[in-house]
Amino acid sequence: MINFYEKFTLYKLLTRSLSKSIINEMEHFNQWKNDRHRSYPTYDFELTEVSRYYTIVLGILYNQLFPEISKKFGVNEENIGINELFVVKYHMNGQKELRAHTDGSDISFIIGLNENFTGGGTYFTKTEDLVKLSTGDCLVFYGGENEHRGNKITSGTRYILTGFLHLKNL
Repeated sequence: MINFYEKFTLYKLLTRSLSKSIINEMEHFNQWKNDRHRSYPTYDFELTEVSRYYTIVLGILYNQLFPEISKKFGVNEENIGINELFVVKYHMNGQKELRAHTDGSDISFIIGLNENFTGGGTYFTKTEDLVKLSTGDCLVFYGGENEHRGNKITSGTRYILTGFLHLKNL
């Protein structure tokens, strides 16, 4: 039986150097939007093949993250597909938090890209867990079933790389 409230953290999935490079690239192009997700808008920047780091991130997902998802959630890693990848920016002069919601995905993940902020984290309403990630750490959970929110930052800027995944051939 599937436990939809199950979640796990994969530590050091991305290096500090790669995390910083992703942030620097996003800030350099400065094409943040807040209209891509209608119901629960985030101030974000989609990571696509235009990014210098897209192929690197995909390799890490397919070679390291998907096998872990397969083991922990009992799904065939060949059945895991990517809906979207995007970097979210929480900052003091803009979006500081995200209200409770479920994602439009089978599985979601969040990778912490930095630590120079206070507050923040991901809060799960059903289990009352607050998860704070170090740079490069990845939180994985059932997105469409697990209500969560982006806890309010109180200083600094928080960057996360978020992915929405779907399960094929089920």
